[in-house]
Amino acid sequence: MEHTKPFEQSPEEFWRLVLDDLRLQMTRATFATWLQSTRALGLANGTLSIQVRNRAAQELSLIHI
Repeated sequence: MEHTKPFEQSPEEFWRLVLDDLRLQMTRATFATWLQSTRALGLANGTLSIQVRNRAAQELSLIHI
C-alpha cells in the first residue's frame, strides 16, 4: 500500500496559505482580532491543530478541511 501525504506543505506552510486566503475574505480588523496571532501546531489524522490566543477564538476556530 502506497503512503500518500495529504498536504505537500508543512502544517505551518499550509496554515500560512489558509491565512493568506482568509485575509482576503475578512476585514483587516476581524482578521487581526481573530486570526493574526494564530499558528499551526501540527497535523494528525487529517486534522490541523491551530494555537489561538484565547477561548473565544478557540470556539470560533473549529475548521474542518
